[in-house]
Amino acid sequence: MSSIEPKPPISIVVPSYNQGQFIGDTIDSILAQDIDGIEILVMDGGSTDQTVDVLRRYGDRIQWVSERDKGQSDAINKGMSRVRGDILAYLNSDDRYVPGTLLLVLDTFQKRLDADIIYGDINYIDSQGNLIRRGRTIDFDYNVFRYDYDFICQPASFWRRSVIERIGMMDLSLRYHMDYDFFMRAAVAGCRFHHLRCPLADFRFHGESKTVNGSRSDSERFWADRDKIVMPHRIRLASPQATRLLHKVLRVVFRARVAWHSLLQNRTLNLTSARKVAERVHSAGFRG
Repeated sequence: MSSIEPKPPISIVVPSYNQGQFIGDTIDSILAQDIDGIEILVMDGGSTDQTVDVLRRYGDRIQWVSERDKGQSDAINKGMSRVRGDILAYLNSDDRYVPGTLLLVLDTFQKRLDADIIYGDINYIDSQGNLIRRGRTIDFDYNVFRYDYDFICQPASFWRRSVIERIGMMDLSLRYHMDYDFFMRAAVAGCRFHHLRCPLADFRFHGESKTVNGSRSDSERFWADRDKIVMPHRIRLASPQATRLLHKVLRVVFRARVAWHSLLQNRTLNLTSARKVAERVHSAGFRG
């Protein structure tokens, strides 16, 4: 009589490429969560640094594959197609989870059967893991999402497998904002979002991260990817000039709504997100 292996309570995919100095910290933050049976799958894009040596040290506590891929979205998609859990997430190999995050997320999914996607606040850390500041986001607002910015901090986001079954996986054509696109498609499809008003993950800023280490051509791609995501979901008028003016007006309106949401939820107007920091970096064409 054959036994059926139980599903893991949650599956975490870790897309990785040449982040050997940080990936151990990332994996340790997952293994340190007080949950048995977490499925961890590292999808490494054929790193040439110490990444594979680090992965080998974990033995059978994690699964990993090191092979060339077509970029981050491809690594995420391949990982998501292999894992078995009904609750899913991906954590980049330079970020990490706050202690207690996964227990809180699983408990919330059990209690909030109406929630398809759960996301929380974020801590911004430096290359040494020191806290820069806490980033507070807002409860989900579709109009803010499509006219102002992506306020969902990806490392602090989790979703049911049914979301992928409903909308598909990451868009392979996107180098940037694949998470923004994923959540936008989920919102359009009617998926329901739930915001946990506490930090769930640490987002690491360092000179080698994709959000920082970018050329001016990368900056152009950054904005082109963003336009590809948001423009189909914004109101369009017959005149392009009138459309641009309308979008500017609506952005001001919904930015005011962001401030109001933040004041009510967080008692602060500090709303700078990781994505907005990244936008400023790429707008300036900074190269780390």
